[in-house]
Amino acid sequence: MTEKYNLNFTIRYALAVVTGFCFSKYYFGHVGTCAVLCTLLISTRIGPDMRATLNVILAVVVGSLTGAIVYDHACATEYGNIILPVCFFLFLMATLYPYISGSVYAGVGITMAALGSPRFVSLCANLDEVAMAKGMWGVLVAVVFAIAIIVFYESLCAVDRASNLAVAGLDQGFKDLQTAFTAFWNEKDISDAIAPVAGQMNMCTAFNTSADIEPRFWRDDWKKTMYDDVVDAIRALRLDLLMLEFSMEGAGGSAGGLFDKFASQPAWASVRGDLESTLAQAHKVSVALIGHETGECTAISGINAADNIDELDDLPELLKDLADLVKLPETAPATMEEDEICKISAVLVMLSQTCAHTAGIIKMCLGNA
Repeated sequence: MTEKYNLNFTIRYALAVVTGFCFSKYYFGHVGTCAVLCTLLISTRIGPDMRATLNVILAVVVGSLTGAIVYDHACATEYGNIILPVCFFLFLMATLYPYISGSVYAGVGITMAALGSPRFVSLCANLDEVAMAKGMWGVLVAVVFAIAIIVFYESLCAVDRASNLAVAGLDQGFKDLQTAFTAFWNEKDISDAIAPVAGQMNMCTAFNTSADIEPRFWRDDWKKTMYDDVVDAIRALRLDLLMLEFSMEGAGGSAGGLFDKFASQPAWASVRGDLESTLAQAHKVSVALIGHETGECTAISGINAADNIDELDDLPELLKDLADLVKLPETAPATMEEDEICKISAVLVMLSQTCAHTAGIIKMCLGNA
């Protein structure tokens, strides 16, 4: 609960629902539509969402009008009180299906069901067109108040603009990867460093959705597709790191001493520096390009598209050194996972793959510049 986004969510919607309840009690004369709508508008978005607001307005209009139209037509027949429950059942099936199925229109469906249902729970003999018109007008007024309350508290309690949070989240994801790589080079456990990356990328995906519909005014358009691609690339790098750790540890679960025989070789230092510099470059370029808002972006000015960034240039030299330093064991190990040569080979293959994934981020940025 003390995490800033969870606490922000709790405070803003607690205030919104209480305010909606007060309006329902004292302004709308104990009619709870405003409070109910405040609960239906609760979402995990980090700020005001115009798309969700428009969906609610659409749901209110369609739900209220559909309920009123079906009620009028059913009661206009001779068997209105028999037809009305059937129509009500079909209305609920049509509106609740998107919600139960988890569709993107789930909020629209549940709002229509909530606002259209009161039209059906009245006998045809009690039909009062004036009262129905007043009731529909009261619903529309309550919708406007509910939306205003929700948007006010979402704006008041917003941590920051969605685009800023998206850029900061991406930056933190790269920093966590770099910390994990440092632990890997030192043959230490990377679990603590890599643990936040998965959750951080999930949050970045939510930030990206909100940033895409955020008013940009004089700023450049938000690069939603590119952002998703970079997030996917970071997830791939996270998996690469986990595979590197598993390859290094083998079946015994210990990675200590694997690099001792060749850690002092210049080729190993060069391979490490090559990968670290490529990751640092991908970090700098992607964050700068996504966070760029106006003017000319100079983040990619120093990158040469012809450079061989997706390969470890000194890996062949390192393989020559390993041929002299690492010898076949005199006795076969219990499993291939415990064989030193197999461990080193798996690590080198994964390092090459990691370099290719990292370079892919830079190439992606060059293509979107």
